[in-house]
Amino acid sequence: MTDNPYESTRMSGSQFINGSSDGQMELQIVKDKVAPPAIALMVVGGLSILASLYGTGSSIYNMLDQSAMQDTMTQMKDQFGEESAVVQYLSIMIRLSQGPWMLVMNLVAMAVSIGVLVGAIRMSQVRSYTWSLAAAVLAMLPIGNCCCIGLPIGIWALVVLQDATVKQVFQRTAE
Repeated sequence: MTDNPYESTRMSGSQFINGSSDGQMELQIVKDKVAPPAIALMVVGGLSILASLYGTGSSIYNMLDQSAMQDTMTQMKDQFGEESAVVQYLSIMIRLSQGPWMLVMNLVAMAVSIGVLVGAIRMSQVRSYTWSLAAAVLAMLPIGNCCCIGLPIGIWALVVLQDATVKQVFQRTAE
């Protein structure tokens, strides 16, 4: 024991694997290791689900009521001219951002976000290594609304999941 008040008094995971303690303490140490990235993945998944729900509702609304889109296009044509490159570019962008294509993208993002949330919950419970890996990888994909924060959190989760102690405990809990 050192005089450092900030030093952890816990034993390392490898000390427990070598028979220094029972499996429950080892499980608790791994739960403590995976909890922070799992919680962060839950936040990313939850926020992305909320954003996808909003996007889905917005897409449906815009498909049913296209008068707002037509009003915007009329104003732009009056301001920039019918053949303006700005008007042509923005009309393409508006059509892509409002309609069936965006509805499909929001539904795909929602499915990915649900996968992240389910995997993060499984990771926090140390129940499924496959779902945990899938959640980390899905969070890093540029699909959905939280990919900018999902990338570093997914990398963090992957680093934690690659720890030998964590892998062993996941394998034991799967049995």
